[in-house]
Amino acid sequence: PSIRRLVTLARELDIILAVGMTELDGNRAYITHVLIDPAAPGPPTGILGTHRKSALAGGPTGEASVWDQGNDANVFTIRGHKVGIAICFESVEPETCAALRANGAEIILAPYANGTRPTDITRPADNQRRYIWDRVRENQVWYIGCDATPHDPDGNLTPGTAYAIRPDGSLAAANDGFNDDLLITDFDPAINNGENAADPYTERPAEWRLFEALKLGVGDYLHKTGFRSAVLGLSGGIDSAVTAVVAAAALGAD
Repeated sequence: PSIRRLVTLARELDIILAVGMTELDGNRAYITHVLIDPAAPGPPTGILGTHRKSALAGGPTGEASVWDQGNDANVFTIRGHKVGIAICFESVEPETCAALRANGAEIILAPYANGTRPTDITRPADNQRRYIWDRVRENQVWYIGCDATPHDPDGNLTPGTAYAIRPDGSLAAANDGFNDDLLITDFDPAINNGENAADPYTERPAEWRLFEALKLGVGDYLHKTGFRSAVLGLSGGIDSAVTAVVAAAALGAD
């Protein structure tokens, strides 16, 4: 039912959706990304295709203890462009992206849930995300990353950045990683070089970054604990005033 609803939504908005899910196939379960295109004939109608994650993270006691290993390097034609999918850990090692490029991919869509910070994208030289640029350079493809805002092992909410990197390694666009956001960038296969996009995080004032982090954390805590509203006692001082502003931003003024 959820996929049918997403097909309807894609048709209404005239968009293509890439959706992550657990796919059950008999007694097997896969980490799968589904491409939804309302014009796709299927079967089923509206489903352009799927990719099952082949590189599972964490060894035998990690993802492999829950999900089965996929084995495909599917490339899909989306409105004239060839798109492949590399889910999270599949970009860390070169094999999946290389197979997608060999199958004709011009764009690699890379969905994550591991807390990519904005500075991981805008300052790649000395951080753990260097493999992203390695995959771009090796394959000369557009790399579209979309990270969730996951929780770290201690349960703390972390930023999740969306970004687009051109084949030459220049950053086409990125968001700040703190909010639900719509990131728009132009794709032109004839353009292989460009200037880096402005840093969406460090160009903002420090006070803005702190406020967005507080708003995200408060909203996430209320969501996890099931509260739908909050009662605040206001003294009129600066502390309670700031608390009220953060709460209103996270929960809504009403």
